[in-house]
Amino acid sequence: MARSESTLLFHLAAIYALAVARDLGLRVNLEGTRNVNNFARSLPALRHYHYVSTCYVAGKRTGRILEKELLHEAGFRNYYEETKYLAELEVDGLKSELPVTIHRPAVVCGDSRSGETAKYDGIYYLIRYLLKWPSVLSAFNIGNTEVALNLVPVDFVVEAMATLAQDPLSVGKTLQLADPEPLTTRELFNTIARRIGGRESRVTLPAWLVEFSLMLPLAPKITGLPHSGVPYFFLKQTYDTAQATELLKPHGISCPPFESYAGTIVDYAARHPVLTNP
Repeated sequence: MARSESTLLFHLAAIYALAVARDLGLRVNLEGTRNVNNFARSLPALRHYHYVSTCYVAGKRTGRILEKELLHEAGFRNYYEETKYLAELEVDGLKSELPVTIHRPAVVCGDSRSGETAKYDGIYYLIRYLLKWPSVLSAFNIGNTEVALNLVPVDFVVEAMATLAQDPLSVGKTLQLADPEPLTTRELFNTIARRIGGRESRVTLPAWLVEFSLMLPLAPKITGLPHSGVPYFFLKQTYDTAQATELLKPHGISCPPFESYAGTIVDYAARHPVLTNP
């Protein structure tokens, strides 16, 4: 019954771990996607297949990343990026055969209205770092003006995908669900510092010094930021959202600016130092 009558298919399952081993990443992210692709081919009534990728299939590329771009030889920071890239290649190859839409979210954080989140990673490393000793740590900005960390609240991603699932104009498209005007990491630091401690930083530390310090052996125990996450705070990539913006605008959906919900997610993290997920 499910196979003969299903019209809509979402593939979201993946190993989302920056330090994932290559064999596990290949087995889940690549082979798992191939299995779902074969399942999609077997659905006679399929009207729309949605695959959730990531903006970070761009790997070590720098500069502006277009939604229509995928192939590159720049390499990857980890096997998560590499296996998601290989999986997206498989799905992209189906576009001539099936009604496919590929979604590439940026760094997903908590709900912009409730602050709720299922995992503390991404921007939460910075939030939880500043919560440790706000009066002192907030004085020294560890961000910089050269890098923007692209953040999207989970409710925006869900609403965008649910809406595009009903929009035939999204068929055949690859859409980057990202903030079209992301803050630099320096601006992110100050936005969070104002919410936690009521003031911005006094000194911005040199980026090279921050990156070197974060990669020292004991740094993860002190900062809470694993070595695998450090490169993303120094990643000189931006993500074009022209196609996604064009499709979502008629539905009144857009990515909210980080400043509009920063207080909500910071307050949630402060109230819930430990997440108790079911």
